[in-house]
Amino acid sequence: MTLASVMVGLGLDQSNDARLELAGQLAEQFGAAVIGIAAAQFSPLYFADGAIAERLIEQGEAAIRTRLAELEAEFRQALRNRACKAVEWRSALDFPSRHALREARSADIIVTGGHGPALSDAFTVASPKDLVMQAGRPVLLVPDGVRQLDLHMVLVAWKDAPGAIGRAAAAAPGEECRDCKNPGRRWRAGCCAGAA
Repeated sequence: MTLASVMVGLGLDQSNDARLELAGQLAEQFGAAVIGIAAAQFSPLYFADGAIAERLIEQGEAAIRTRLAELEAEFRQALRNRACKAVEWRSALDFPSRHALREARSADIIVTGGHGPALSDAFTVASPKDLVMQAGRPVLLVPDGVRQLDLHMVLVAWKDAPGAIGRAAAAAPGEECRDCKNPGRRWRAGCCAGAA
């Protein structure tokens, strides 16, 4: 398996350290480029109209732009000493999931984190479930606190679509099947009843 580009999605109100670290490790391991993405949309105002609402929207969007600039600086700082092929930043005033799905076409794998303990906010956080189901790319969900890429135990899931099982099996490194009655046989999807 080869990776030419690793996309890492950053959250506005979350710690991004773990996903930046693992995206950097993947990029170094595969000699890949890293694309950082972030987006946020100003929440609609239900309680104001006219000039007051317009001023609040402008202030909210300015605050989002400032935070996106801070995330870009964090992204570039985290990857500054990494042996990455290239580093690119893409941000937008948009819904995070929509922006991530639009940018996913340029990545071989998407690295993102799960939701924090707070309620999910579609205006500031790209939903991992949306990415998994709609991106058409592998998604690596990185829990906070993880600092080392360890692929000895991985859960692989895929959307039930034609060819998805074959692609997942082809991407797997081919571990020896412990449940198979044929010793030495490499595990592949549907290898034996115990492997499913």
